[in-house]
Amino acid sequence: MPDPLLPERVEPYRLARQGRTLRGTVAVASLPRLAEAVSALEGDAEAELGFALDAAGVPHATGRVRARVRLVCQRCLEPMTLAIDAPLRVGFARSEAAAAALPEAYEPVVVGAEEELALAGLVEDELLLALPIVPRHAAGEPCAGRERLAALARAAEPPRALEALGALWRQRDRR
Repeated sequence: MPDPLLPERVEPYRLARQGRTLRGTVAVASLPRLAEAVSALEGDAEAELGFALDAAGVPHATGRVRARVRLVCQRCLEPMTLAIDAPLRVGFARSEAAAAALPEAYEPVVVGAEEELALAGLVEDELLLALPIVPRHAAGEPCAGRERLAALARAAEPPRALEALGALWRQRDRR
């Protein structure tokens, strides 16, 4: 049975006080900025978010966000699939001033006392941050661009000085 859709909006302070965990999916249609940044999204995004209060009483959420996206490898310019599995650790603050005072362990998210948090936006932000700046095939995956670069590097390798001197010496001995 597929995971249920996450609620569109939640009250993070109430969830943190209750120590709730949410697991589910976010529909692709709810992720327009991510869809614009990649070639294609493969299925819905998944998220697991545990809301809690830390020892200092800071409301926060920890968990993971996952998605499969299609990107263009910048070495070979061929399509590739990237499986994103990114950790999430955010602290909630009611104002910008309170956000600046959050412990460094948390990425601040400002949500007013009476406001709700749009979960799709939070998941989308974390997925966007997890995208590589320069997408490339992983080390073990075949990539025509990597092979072309290796061939160019071998062809452009300058002759070693002592090898060239030895070749000249052998030519002189043959005369």
